Amino acid sequence: MAELDNFVGRENEREEFQKLLKNPKGNSRILLLLGPGGIGKTLLEKKMLEEAAKEKVLAPKEPIDLFYTDYQYIDGIQVKIKEIIERLVDRTGEQGPFAEFVKRSTSKQFHICLQKFCKEHTLVLAFDSFEYLDKVASDWLFEDDDEGLQVPGLICIIASRINEKSGIEKYRANSLAKEKVISGLELDDAVAFYQKIENEFKEVDLLKELLIEEGIQDDLSPREAVEPIWQITSGRPLLLEMVFRWSGSLLGKNSLVGLTADDFEKRLMGYIREPGEMGLLNVGSHQVSQPEFDTLVCMAYATRRFDEKLLQFLIDNKHIKLADQTTLGIGWIVKQLENYFFVKKHKSDPNDDNPPIIQLHDEMARLVQKYLWFPSDRSGDRKREFYNTVINYYDQLISQPSNDLADTLRIEKLYYTFQLVDLATPDNILSSQLEAPMQVWRELAELNNENINKFLPGEIESYIKYYPAATQFEINSTVAGMERNAQHFNQAIKYWENARKLGEEEKNDKWVVDALIGIFNCKSQEGTEKTIKDYLFLAEEICESSVPEMLPRVYYEIGLAYRGMYNIKKSLDFYEKAKAHYQKYAHDELRRASILNDMGYAYSFLGEWDKCTKNVKAALTIRQTEFQDSQERCHEVEKMLDKATSETEQASLRKELDRAQARLITAKLYLGFSHNTLGEVCRHQGDSSRDALSNYDESYNYFKEVKNYAWQARALNARGETHRRLAQDFKGVNQQNYQHHMEKAKVDTDESLLLCEKYQLKDDYDTAYRRLGRVVHDLALDQGDDKNTAAILLEQAHDYFQQGLEHARNTKDVLEELENLVELAFLLDDAIVIFGSENVPTMYREALKNLEDGIKKHRKDKPRIYHFPVLENLLKLEQGATYHAERKYAEALVEYLDGYKGLALQPGYGHARYKQHFAHLIQDIKLLDDQIKEQWCNTFIQVWENTIIPKTQGKTLAQEMSPDLIVECTKQLNIIARRK
Repeated sequence: MAELDNFVGRENEREEFQKLLKNPKGNSRILLLLGPGGIGKTLLEKKMLEEAAKEKVLAPKEPIDLFYTDYQYIDGIQVKIKEIIERLVDRTGEQGPFAEFVKRSTSKQFHICLQKFCKEHTLVLAFDSFEYLDKVASDWLFEDDDEGLQVPGLICIIASRINEKSGIEKYRANSLAKEKVISGLELDDAVAFYQKIENEFKEVDLLKELLIEEGIQDDLSPREAVEPIWQITSGRPLLLEMVFRWSGSLLGKNSLVGLTADDFEKRLMGYIREPGEMGLLNVGSHQVSQPEFDTLVCMAYATRRFDEKLLQFLIDNKHIKLADQTTLGIGWIVKQLENYFFVKKHKSDPNDDNPPIIQLHDEMARLVQKYLWFPSDRSGDRKREFYNTVINYYDQLISQPSNDLADTLRIEKLYYTFQLVDLATPDNILSSQLEAPMQVWRELAELNNENINKFLPGEIESYIKYYPAATQFEINSTVAGMERNAQHFNQAIKYWENARKLGEEEKNDKWVVDALIGIFNCKSQEGTEKTIKDYLFLAEEICESSVPEMLPRVYYEIGLAYRGMYNIKKSLDFYEKAKAHYQKYAHDELRRASILNDMGYAYSFLGEWDKCTKNVKAALTIRQTEFQDSQERCHEVEKMLDKATSETEQASLRKELDRAQARLITAKLYLGFSHNTLGEVCRHQGDSSRDALSNYDESYNYFKEVKNYAWQARALNARGETHRRLAQDFKGVNQQNYQHHMEKAKVDTDESLLLCEKYQLKDDYDTAYRRLGRVVHDLALDQGDDKNTAAILLEQAHDYFQQGLEHARNTKDVLEELENLVELAFLLDDAIVIFGSENVPTMYREALKNLEDGIKKHRKDKPRIYHFPVLENLLKLEQGATYHAERKYAEALVEYLDGYKGLALQPGYGHARYKQHFAHLIQDIKLLDDQIKEQWCNTFIQVWENTIIPKTQGKTLAQEMSPDLIVECTKQLNIIARRK
């Protein structure tokens, strides 16, 4: 069936495509083809690709069909596009653009490679079945930022149905997109379509046959014969082609008489079903064999990954009767289906040894599903047996690969498990039908696998309402958690609202409280007292009256919310309440560990290190016990499984092992959290960097084992910063150790940024770029007299900080915004040294003013970040450093005094930054002439001896602050005295 040879019409759509083709770097580069199934979207995409190729534009022959699980996530689509481009350029003898992408497979790197390629080559890509994509992949397809697909020189054709599932409405308004809503063919085009098909029939008078089927004896023109069918089908190309191709064989005299649009499909498919079941079906001159008919029906139900291996498996299991293996083989069956029943085959990778995918047109599959399943199967037993066979086939496939393909196969198996539930007869759905797929879904959800979790919400969406209320609540709350973890806050809120409604209808206050907490956590970025009141305080009120055992959790969430609002005092009050109520309603040790861990971290803000460390370590002990228990349980079940003999016992133990391993994954994740918190505590204390490193090592390893990419990135980021600070301790003292830690810092921060790019961790970009900028800044200062290299590195650091700043602003992270502004400002004094005061590039001069403006902008924020006074003092430090570099020593002293005193009086983070910048102050003092140095040292000693630290019973900075500025200043005064 030569599809494109039969292509007619669609001139308006093709003209729109030609406009895009003439201006591939213009403001419109996406053509949206929207319409129902069987309307010709896919054929139109192919025609456009063919037209692009004729005009010497790079274009594949086929669209990327997003129906397939392999292409329903970003990585899979990227791999496919890479294959397409490499195949296209291979024909021209050019080198493909993705050599670098192999080394750094991230969306950002992909974008860079594609952008560079499309700058010199116009490329057309087509995407079919857009409605199957989730939000993350859909957004990526339309995004034109530095991580999206869209680049100038790339034209995308995207075909989608218009329905709620597709989510297409959001993208119709995209500034890059031009849309065309596809309707049926015009009558003239329908006639032209008929005439093209008529030309293929050499021995059949197609017009005569069509008139006979319409019950018309007179001689009429093709237009008059086609018009009644065109009206009934609304011009839908697939239905028209079925009539035209099946005339004179499958359709009989008067078969089309009196048809309406409502009964057309049923009548047409009825002409296939009855002879097909008896092996008497003819299409054209071809008699459709029983194996062909059986395969057609099976293909309509096994739609996810149908190939010759599955076909053979279905034959082996008697779902397809292949009577004579010697004369009728699998290849012959597939070929005949291609010829007569809208079937195509394709290989996703031409270099793959696996057989090609055999795909039945999705509208044809719908018609077969609706009308052709064997009527003798009234009980549905045969259909269930068929799906169970397909599920068994997937069990065999899943046992082989151990990579991401295994996750994809598990999702496809889940799809078929749900097909055992017949939604066509919702009133007759048995609870037993629902139990098996729910159990499989639940087991996959318990794995907490990010690859799997992104598919689970969509696979169960259609079935939720058929479950009892308790299961509906479980599904809604579980999916809400998945969506929130994927940063899909609006979707998560929708599921939590469903869960809340269920709780209210069932008068189950526990469910309501769960939902209120869930909704709050999706809205917590709003960070307002009203949000806490509307959800968490309401949850507290419900708990006090009916479910007091949930109070520890509610108080913990309130404490966490106030910490997020930087109200540390209130945060600690509620953490303490949570701890006290837990002792009354003890039931979940992991919950107690979370309370202790987060309470300890909150104490670090106040610099109360004893309370901080005590609570964090107590949490770590609980989590270590849970880890050991989970590990032992896994070993026990593995031993039992080795000894099990019956298939039933083995299956049961495998499920138990999955549950034990899921519990172990959770235990590892929480152990990672504890070690990461300890790492933070040790790093902020400043004198425990090696302890910080060992804790970050532990946390990173646990996060890596459980494939939690966001926390891997954070652990690497923090570990890299710790290495950087250790390097500074060795600078000028032990060059080998200095070099070692600087290299480690660069590797960790690079890897952190790589993870952010690869897994779209947009909330973590700002920190990753800032930490990488710090490393490069230090390298710039390490260049000695090589001012040229230092200048290059300083500019690189500036670029990293600038990118961090942009990401912080995009995600509305005020702390990271100000931190990146601080780092940009901190480049100024070094730029003065490297370039000279008169030659400093404008961008470095502006950075100090930008920090000042940023602090003014956020000074009245409510809530204001807890660290705000620290950042104000860091501004003073840089103003002092700039004055010092310009030899304005009197002004520098004023700023340094205020800045360092301010940091010293701010416990927690202020003390950490005091320690971090102490060496810089001492170095600047050492560079002064003796007379000025003497004045500076005496002034610092006087201020430190007379400044009382609040809440310390009269203790001064001279008595309490470490590192000891009094000692260092006294050393310098003694050196001056000896010179005199």
